[in-house]
Amino acid sequence: MYGIKNDYRWWVASHATQHSQIVVSKKLLDDCQNEVIRVRNIMRYLLSVISDVDKDKFHRKLTLNYFDSYMVKETENFTKQIFDHYDNFRYNHAAQSILYFVSNKVSGLYCHCVKDRLYCSQKDSAERLSAQLVVNTILISLCKALGPILPHLIEEAWQHHPLFEKPFYFTMVKPVLPAENIDVSIMDAILDIKKDVCVLAKNESLKKFSAKIYTNSNLYQKLTPLNKINGNDSVLCEILELSSVSLELSDVDSWRVELSPSSGGQCLRCRRYNTKKGSDKCLRCETVLAAL
Repeated sequence: MYGIKNDYRWWVASHATQHSQIVVSKKLLDDCQNEVIRVRNIMRYLLSVISDVDKDKFHRKLTLNYFDSYMVKETENFTKQIFDHYDNFRYNHAAQSILYFVSNKVSGLYCHCVKDRLYCSQKDSAERLSAQLVVNTILISLCKALGPILPHLIEEAWQHHPLFEKPFYFTMVKPVLPAENIDVSIMDAILDIKKDVCVLAKNESLKKFSAKIYTNSNLYQKLTPLNKINGNDSVLCEILELSSVSLELSDVDSWRVELSPSSGGQCLRCRRYNTKKGSDKCLRCETVLAAL
């Protein structure tokens, strides 16, 4: 019953509030159902990511890396945009903004890139908890955005949250990470570089490759702090999904990418190509396993 209610409520918000002539068809309702399923699936995944977080850790203050800070900032901007749509009765714009955020920012970018950190880092490590708290911020913000359209769905999701005690709208304290002012243009440049990397990789898995990126002085200064730890397991590697990255200062207009097969072997645990000679596991995985 809730599924049917959700589908119709989504159709009303998406298609029945902006025209004097309301269009309805089986195909349109099927499309609405698929969109609700897409939102439901990402919420289920987000809940699975934070399922093992202790209650007290949701309130912990952490130093976020650039990627995590970027996603928190994008989530804040998304929330502001959604409620501006609601305040001006633009429900169809709200629905489309939710779908764009879920598909492009959450599923297509952040969750896709941090899955290695979530699955392979030490369980109680700061870097893994950081990603989990970002995911929690996304989930709570998504519940707030969806509430006016799909209240049954967000209440169902909230029942599976580790902090659940009362219904979502009766829970006064919902911990989210505070957004910081960051240079979003850095991420824009990284994603443009990633497009070039994907073209050079020719549909091969990016984790098989190492990249040498020649940049101008301005971009070099911005990217260098994101490529610490010798270009391996750095923020830049995580976003680009490469085994390693090296930056070279050059007189190019913006950047130039050279891609080559990684010199390391494939780690049997995380499947990345960054093992040292004589080992079947990367340094990160060896450290994690040694701590068990």
